[in-house]
Amino acid sequence: MAREGTAGKDDRFLAQGDALHCNERLALHTVLKISSALFEASGIVTNSREEIWDGHKCYAVGVSFLAVRFAASRGTFLSTSV
Repeated sequence: MAREGTAGKDDRFLAQGDALHCNERLALHTVLKISSALFEASGIVTNSREEIWDGHKCYAVGVSFLAVRFAASRGTFLSTSV
């Protein structure tokens, strides 16, 4: 069942996934749609833990990408190895 999402703050963007903070607990294996000015992605929640961030209770969420689409492909480079 799809539902309207919650806003989150992107902490770290990696080729394999994303780390973000949000104000709602997300269950493991929840499929997310992530939208930003730079990219759109779908991902699955791999971990979630409660934290205090900037003095407020929130949840640190790890997301493994299923698919990523960049808003502008021109000049975009993504490397998955070092």
